[in-house]
Parts: sequence; structure tokens; C-alpha cells
Amino acid sequence: MKSSLVPIDSRLRVGNISYHVGAPYKSMADLDFLLYEENLATENARKLQEGELDIALIPITSFAKNGSFVGLDFGLAEEESSRLIRLVSHAPFDELQTVYVYDDSNASALLLKLIFKRNWGISPRIIPTKRFPESEHLKQNEALLIECKDFEAAEGGYAFEEDLVKLWYERTGLPWVYLIWATRPEVLSLSQNQRLSDTFHRSVKAYLNSSLTLVEKPCFDTAGLLFYFDQSEKMGLELSFQEAFTENLLPSFEYRSHSFRLLDRSSAGLHSPQPTDDLLSRASEGGRLSIREALTLVESASLADLALAGESLRAKLFGENSMSYVRLFPQEVFFRNGAGEVCIEDSAFDGIPTNEISRFCLNPPHGLLDSVESWESLLHTLKVRFDCILEAFGAPKLYSLSLRTETLLPDVVSRLVTAGLDEVPAHGGGFLLDRGQTSIEPPSITPDEWLRTMKWVHRYGATSSCCMRLCQHDSWEHRLLHLMKLRDLQDANPGFRYFFCYPVEGEAGVLSPEERLRVLLIGRIFLDNIPSMKEVPRQVPSFSELLSLSVGVNEARIESTQVIEEAIDPTLRLLEGLLSYGMDFQYRVDSSQRPTSLH
Repeated sequence: MKSSLVPIDSRLRVGNISYHVGAPYKSMADLDFLLYEENLATENARKLQEGELDIALIPITSFAKNGSFVGLDFGLAEEESSRLIRLVSHAPFDELQTVYVYDDSNASALLLKLIFKRNWGISPRIIPTKRFPESEHLKQNEALLIECKDFEAAEGGYAFEEDLVKLWYERTGLPWVYLIWATRPEVLSLSQNQRLSDTFHRSVKAYLNSSLTLVEKPCFDTAGLLFYFDQSEKMGLELSFQEAFTENLLPSFEYRSHSFRLLDRSSAGLHSPQPTDDLLSRASEGGRLSIREALTLVESASLADLALAGESLRAKLFGENSMSYVRLFPQEVFFRNGAGEVCIEDSAFDGIPTNEISRFCLNPPHGLLDSVESWESLLHTLKVRFDCILEAFGAPKLYSLSLRTETLLPDVVSRLVTAGLDEVPAHGGGFLLDRGQTSIEPPSITPDEWLRTMKWVHRYGATSSCCMRLCQHDSWEHRLLHLMKLRDLQDANPGFRYFFCYPVEGEAGVLSPEERLRVLLIGRIFLDNIPSMKEVPRQVPSFSELLSLSVGVNEARIESTQVIEEAIDPTLRLLEGLLSYGMDFQYRVDSSQRPTSLH
């Protein structure tokens, strides 16, 4: 039992993993100086990043992406062969195009990508999923990365099978590390560090020696599983980070242990930060940054240097800047609910030439989210009539449609995409941290629900946009955590077409023009896998908004309720004014793609 004499707020909050290989550490639940919980490894990483845990067992990928964590020299690794994962398929591995992996298999997925690249010279699509297709439904060019609990079911069902850890060991002679116990460098005191290290040692020793423990062991052979990181495990971890950085899968990172200097007893976990010039040079070439590295740029890089790096990236992706025009209409003109059907009045299109409509942006009212069938019919009708891009719903509306119709979210998304949905706007995804949700901008959907919805949107072939709300009360670390969630989703399920920022209403959202540009530039540099950065001002944009076209943003999307000429002429004059002041950019008005938006 835990002692009631220990104040709750003085206990270290510890997160173990909830599946079988976390068994050696389950005895920590009975220690009076710890608050113990179990989660998926990715949830542990989120809680550690957002300050909900002090110490957690997390994937090595999350460890490197954050960049500020330090390791405790304990976790989970394997050498020579794997008891945990296996790659199976019906075709030779060098012919594969798609591999399904479990949602929480971050480190295993990283090993998979490295093996494919280094051993077979290919880069198939990796699809995270909660449920694998059955053997008879697996296509010839597809494979599964299965876990130990599925080994028996896979016996005899696949023509090709491979042990990825064995391939890694044969090439490197080093173990593969999956998970690592991590903390922030300022969390543990010397006495806490010693006590926790003793706890880990005793727990692992008791687990491995069946005569000393009653802890239930998993139903597979644990020989070869490594829980303490000696020199070989640390070398294996370093090599995995180096190779992942070379393939632009992870930021540059070196493993750091949570150690203490003997004389001053201060933590020696963190190395000196990388020089700003090196980070800017790597960023301008499209190199991936960790959160810690991005914070270094926030604190040390000048706005001019960030602008040069951002514009260098923009020039590599886009030849010139552009301005597109979106015409908005009051939504009440379009929607009516007759006889239980969702309709758009024909009169809404009066006076609009069909050849001017290249895009519809539909924002359905909440009161009309009671039928998937009616929206399928409407999207199909618009697609047939105008053959245009259909942008509609947003994650909150899709999620609400799923709940109100009692239809599984993947089924809702699949049906609407099949009917003609091409793109989903970024609604509801302005700040993807639970602790960042305040009364400033009440959320209509949780961060997890938003990410899960967009995952299915991308999985079924539609695209979307993403964004970040701008609020002066948000810390830079929280902003970068938000951006990392977008980057991670784009890695796993690509589909974001562009990123933009927007201010919240009221004084709480007011940022200086310089701070606003700094946010955009850090976003351009950090989001290395999202191609386009846009300004999305309403009506006539301001000077500072268009100024961003010279520092990394490639398009200004002008939305207005006015006719084209009335809205666009002041914007053109403002652009000409910027050019006369010597701003180094070119622009074009994209008249061939001027969409009409039903919003």
C-alpha cells in the first residue's frame, strides 16, 4: 500500500506502458514516492511533453523529436533476433509498396523504414492501423508488421517472413532499442535519481529472476529482451538516431543520460545547444528540427536570418508567390431542409458563370447533420454539375455527423469522399493541446478527435489544410508541440496541402507584426513535410500580412463577399506599394483558379 504520509503533490508522476513488455516496471505501482499509471507508449510521450507526467516510458522517436528529454538508461531493446515484431507478406520484400503497422508502433515503424532503405533500397508507404487485413485480403504488394501476439495466427499464412531486428543486428552488430525511460533534465534531484535508479534495477532483476518475483510474465520467451542500457545498447541507439537523421526521418540527436557531476551535483543531462548558424543552414536545406532545436532558433535567431531560411525553403518549393481569390456567399442563401433532405437552392447560382466555379467551400449548418445519405447525394450532384473541387465540413462537422447518425467515423469519411469530397478545411484544429484549450477560443472537438478525423480523411484519399491559432498567452514550447502533432500526422498519413496561422479575437490574440512573422517562419522551417504556407486574411489584407509573401509564405488567399474587382484592386495596390519599397518578391494573381466559396 502507498503511504498516506506522502503528499500527493510531492510524488513523481510516472507512466509505464500498458502492454506486456512493461511488466518489469509494474512493481512501481506499490512505491509510496511515485504516482503510477499505465498508457500506450505514444500517450506517455504526449503526457511527458505536455507536463502531465514527470517520467515516462516512451518511443525512441518521441525522445528524439522533442530533443530536450534525458534518458534514465532503462527501457526495452532486443539483440540478434526479435521476440516482438515480424514482417510478413505474400510477395518478396523488395517489391512491396505498402506496409500496415499498429498505431502505437513508432519505433518499430522507424526500424522498418531504415531496413527498407538500407537493405532493399525502397520506401513503401507505411500505414498505421488498429486492425490488420486478413491474410486472404492482403494484396500482393502489401505486407504486415505484426506483433508477438499475432505470431501464431500468421503461421503458414504468408510466403515471406523476416525478422527486422536480426537484419539490423547482422548489419550493425548492435541491439535495437524500442522504448526508453525519459524525463526532463530539471525534474529529478540527486536523491530522487538515485532512488529511482535503484527501483529500476530491483524491478528488472526481480522480473528476470522468477524465484524473486510473482509478477506475471508474458506468454512468450523473454530471453534476449534487454531492459538496462549498457554501452552496446547506447551505441545502438546512437546509430539508429544517426541513420534516421541521414534519411530525414528524425532530427539530429545524441543520446543523453541523466547523470550528475560529482563536485557540484548538478544535472549533466543536457549538452550545449547546437549553434544557431548550423541550425539555420540545415533548416534552409529542409533538414528536420527537434522541438529543442526550434526553441533555440526562437530564442537566438534574428528575424532577418529566419526570413532568409524561410524564403530559401519557399523558393525550392515554389517558383513565385501567388494570390488566389475566394468569393464568399451567406450560407443561408444556399441551404434549406425540405422533407428531411439537404438541398441547395438553384437560385443561388443565378448570375454565376459555370466556368468561374472551380471550387465549392461548403460549411454545413449543425442543424443539417442528421443524415449521411443526404450529404452524399448533394456532393455527388455538385460534382456532376460543375466538376469542381469540393471543400467541405471540417473535422468537427464530420465528427458530429458520425455521432448524430450513429455511423462509424471511418465509414462517414469513406462515403463522403466516394461521393465527391476532395478537401476538408482546418476548422477545429487551431491548437492541439488539451492544456492549451481555454475560454479564449472554446474547442468544438478535442485534439485527439481532430487528429483521428483527419487521419481518416487522408487515409481515404481526400486532402485538407491545417493551421495554428495565434494567442500571446501561448508559450513557444506549446506552439511547437502543436506543430509536431501536425508534422507527425503528415508523416504517417500525408494529406495536408497547406498551413496557415490566424489570430483569435480580442486582446488575448494580439501579436506584434514581428512576433506574427516569427511564428510563420518557425512554422515554415519546422513543418518540413507540408509543402505550402498561406496567408488567409479576410477581406482586404493588411500590410504585415502581405509582407509575409517575402519571407517564406507562397500564397495569399483573399476571401471576400465583394465582387472580384472591388476586393482585389486594393490588394493589388498594396502589393505594388510593397514592391516600391524594395520587397524582394514576385507575385501573380491566379485568375485561372479563382474559386467560388459557399461558406
